Amino acid sequence: MKRVLGYIPARGGSKGVPGKNKKMLGERPLIGYTILAAQQSACIAECFVSTDDDEIASIAKSYGIEVPRMRPAHLALDSTPMLDVMQDDIAFLASLGKEFDYVAILQPTNPFRSVGFIDACFEKLTELDADTLVSTTEVPQKYNPHWVFEQNQDGYLNISTGEEKIITRRQLLPVTYIRDGSVYIFKTSLLQENTFYGPKLVGYPINQEVLVNVDTPEDWQMAVELLDSFLAANPEYK
Repeated sequence: MKRVLGYIPARGGSKGVPGKNKKMLGERPLIGYTILAAQQSACIAECFVSTDDDEIASIAKSYGIEVPRMRPAHLALDSTPMLDVMQDDIAFLASLGKEFDYVAILQPTNPFRSVGFIDACFEKLTELDADTLVSTTEVPQKYNPHWVFEQNQDGYLNISTGEEKIITRRQLLPVTYIRDGSVYIFKTSLLQENTFYGPKLVGYPINQEVLVNVDTPEDWQMAVELLDSFLAANPEYK
């Protein structure tokens, strides 16, 4: 049985939406939706909240999540790479005798994961024997990278994908995706290579109707507007 760690990074500081991880969204703090998603997942063996904020730690404990330590101050800066934080946390858990085959990063700024979504992502990852899975959303055709240009040093435009001739018909454009940030799952062993992106990378599409990544006040307002429809479809979060 493969052990999966549900890893929720929740730093206290935030410039776009101050205190967003503990800010109330409906009847729950923002981070509460992600904690519930982890707890409802069949594949996640244990959940770890990485935070430097006492109030966030208290919220996690109120949901039954142990917070065995606070994130060190030098790893809680705006400029701190997530990889550095994760490597330090995974090493700490290993020192407690807790080993995991996979890590699922669940960002609290993406609160709307349908029940079963994390498990579906993990199932695809293991079925394809992939190294890393990222949840994705489709790029609108008008922003398709095959129709995006970069200006070179001579001032001329080049197709961003490197092709010499542009695809002229919309119907011929390949479907392209971006990471939406809701779920990242990867083999823990990749951290020894200073990455969580392995060579065998797969994606899993998320429901775009309730997609939001809270980074700005406008994002927060969108989350407020989408909350009722999300709860109607996922009453387990009420």
